[in-house]
Amino acid sequence: MKALKLRSIPFEEESYHSRLDNNPNYDQILRDICVPGADWERSAGKKPKFIKRTDLTPEAKGWFELVRRSILPTANNSEVNLKRATMVHCILKGGEIKVHELIAEGIRKMAEKSDSRGTLGYPSTIYRICKKAGVIFEDEDPMWIKEGIPITVRRMNAAASPLPQRKQRKRTAPQVVEGQVAEGQALQTLDMHQL
Repeated sequence: MKALKLRSIPFEEESYHSRLDNNPNYDQILRDICVPGADWERSAGKKPKFIKRTDLTPEAKGWFELVRRSILPTANNSEVNLKRATMVHCILKGGEIKVHELIAEGIRKMAEKSDSRGTLGYPSTIYRICKKAGVIFEDEDPMWIKEGIPITVRRMNAAASPLPQRKQRKRTAPQVVEGQVAEGQALQTLDMHQL
């Protein structure tokens, strides 16, 4: 706030962080951000897990979209988890939210993940930070492969060198276990004297 020379606004309602630390009143959150008749989806221990997005009031749906896209990103659009529901409630009731801390923490958590399949959250924020830091990006005019050019053996060989030939293994005769018939042999009938 001081860096931007903005004045601090006194908040009468409890802040987002203190709500999470002090176990928020989930029944009150449900009454304030959902349509009548809505309820939490609960875990096996009867603890609230999430609210269905369709149960939110129109105003809460709008704020949820902002929260899930920009502050606490998620690809799940149909469920509002406890943290996001608490944040939407905090926005609607006027509690303080330290967005800069939440985004910094979210970026740090993503950077520490080892899962390469995960999506990148806060892409525009990360882009602006990198741009400001002087990170060199790809060429402004990259050369893209033209669509519609047929793939031929000649083009494939030019794009990738062929792998070296593998040595073929020597085949050994299949081992037959007593009582089994080897492939290609006919079944023989046994008479009583051969047993």
